[in-house]
Amino acid sequence: MEEFSISNGNLSKYYGTDANIVIPESVTSIQDFAFYGCENLETVVISEHVTSIGTHAFYGCEKLVSIEIPESVTLIGGGAFSCCKRLETITIPESVKSIGKSTFYKCERLKNIYLPDSIQSIDHSAFAFCTNLESIQLPASLLNIGENAFEECVSLKAVMIPESLTTIGKKAFINCVNLKNIIISENLKEVGENAFLTRSTLTFESNDTLFLKPVYFDSNWMLSFRRKEDESYKFINSYLPNLNLTEWKPYAKLILLVNFLETYSRHTGSQKENYEHACREHKIELLEFLISEKRYAPLNQALEIGVITSGDLQPYFDSITDRDQKVKLMEYKNKESQRESLLSNLEDELMNMF
Repeated sequence: MEEFSISNGNLSKYYGTDANIVIPESVTSIQDFAFYGCENLETVVISEHVTSIGTHAFYGCEKLVSIEIPESVTLIGGGAFSCCKRLETITIPESVKSIGKSTFYKCERLKNIYLPDSIQSIDHSAFAFCTNLESIQLPASLLNIGENAFEECVSLKAVMIPESLTTIGKKAFINCVNLKNIIISENLKEVGENAFLTRSTLTFESNDTLFLKPVYFDSNWMLSFRRKEDESYKFINSYLPNLNLTEWKPYAKLILLVNFLETYSRHTGSQKENYEHACREHKIELLEFLISEKRYAPLNQALEIGVITSGDLQPYFDSITDRDQKVKLMEYKNKESQRESLLSNLEDELMNMF
C-alpha cells in the first residue's frame, strides 16, 4: 500500500508511520482527516502547489512540532491542527483570510503565533485551551473574534483590540486567568456574554462609546443581585466610562467606583458627575473597602475631590497601618481645617460688614 492516497491532486489519507514527511508536489488539496491521529508525525513540509488544508486534517497529531504552510494555501479548515499538543509555533501565510473553528484547539505547547494582516475572522474556539500561548498580535484587518476563541488561554497576558474589530463573541476570553491588560478599540460595537470573564486581576481600558454591561464580566449576574462574585470584578486602574451603575451588583459597583478614582483624570462630562455622586452616596462602604484592601491611591483621590472627607475617615484612622499614608491623611485633615477656618473668618467678616 502506498503511503499517500492521492486522486486528482487531492490527498485523502496518509497511511505511513514516518516522523518527517514532505507532501508530494502533485498534491493541491489536503482533504479532511487526511493525517488524523498520525501518532508518529513530527514535521511536515507542504509544497507550494497546495491551496487548501481540510477540516481536522492534522487532528490529534500529538508529536507534531513543526509545519510549514506555504503562501499558496488560502483555506485552513476547522480543527485542522486541533490537539497537536507539541506544536510550539506556526506562521499563517498572507493568503489566509480566517482562522476556522477550533483550528488550534488544545495546542497546549503553542507559545507564539503570527497572524498576517489578511486575517478578518478568528472563529469559535480557534485558540481555546492553548494553555501556553503567551502573546498574540491581532492583525489590523480583524473584524470578528468568535465565541470561546481564547478560552482557557491561561498564559496569555495582554490583548490589544485593533481598530478594525467590531464584534467579540461570547466567552471569547473566559478564564484567561493571567490576562493583565485589555485595550478596547474605538470601533468595537458588539460584545457577547462573559466575553471578558477572565477571572484575572485586569486593567480594562474601554472606549468612550461602548456601553458596558455586567453580563460581559459576570456569568451569574442574573442569579443573585447581591452575590459577591469576587472573581468576576478584579479590576485595577481600569477605565470604564460608559455604563449604568444601577445595573451592577453592590460589590461590583464598589470596584467600579475604586477604578473611577484610579483613572479620575480621564473622565469627563455627565458620566464623571454620575460617578462622583455614587461615590458620595456609598462613601462609607467605599471607604471601608479602600482601607481594607489598602487601595490608598484612590482613597487619596477621593479626599482630594471631596467625595470623602477627613471627618468620614476619622473612625477608621487607627486601622491604617501604613505610616506614609497616615502622614498624607493628616495633611488632608490640616488642609480641611485651614479651609474651614478661612471660610469661618470670611463669614465673620461678612457679618461685621452688615
